[in-house]
Amino acid sequence: IKVPTHFQNYIKISNNNYSIDTAVLANKILNLYKIYEDDNLLVINKPSNISSQKGSKVLLSLNCAFEYISDKFALDLKIVHRLDKLTSGVMIIAKNLYSAILLAQAFRERQIKKEYISLNCLNNDNLSKESCINSFSSIDGKECITKYLTLEKIAPKVIKILWEPITGRKHQIRQHAELI
Repeated sequence: IKVPTHFQNYIKISNNNYSIDTAVLANKILNLYKIYEDDNLLVINKPSNISSQKGSKVLLSLNCAFEYISDKFALDLKIVHRLDKLTSGVMIIAKNLYSAILLAQAFRERQIKKEYISLNCLNNDNLSKESCINSFSSIDGKECITKYLTLEKIAPKVIKILWEPITGRKHQIRQHAELI
């Protein structure tokens, strides 16, 4: 039986169709990116260039892969925080609704601390060792607060910085990195 071309790149689980790319990403999550797992959590090291969530221009995302994994293994994986597509780092995924509620509350109440490390090119050498940047988001006009600590000078105009966002606005760290 010849399978029509538009069905060749999909895998069917239950009543849902998943792209081969989604299945490949799901396999990578479970076998390469996984750092920790228990009954309530899945912790992964998200590589850059993968979106956390679907969007109008995003066909493949972590959330697509989590839907595939949930369907295949009868789980209920839920994203409780995001990382930008270009950002790599640790993500905590809830494996059930109760864990998702508790994790969302912990993030909201700042019981979970988020830290980011970046390499930044500087226009001047007058960067303080430790400081806080307070501005307003260029996207939604809301207040953005980020603490930062300079860790080391990598090259004459390149410095490694530890960022701790106090608020959680879209592209907040990028915006604050541009300010310094």
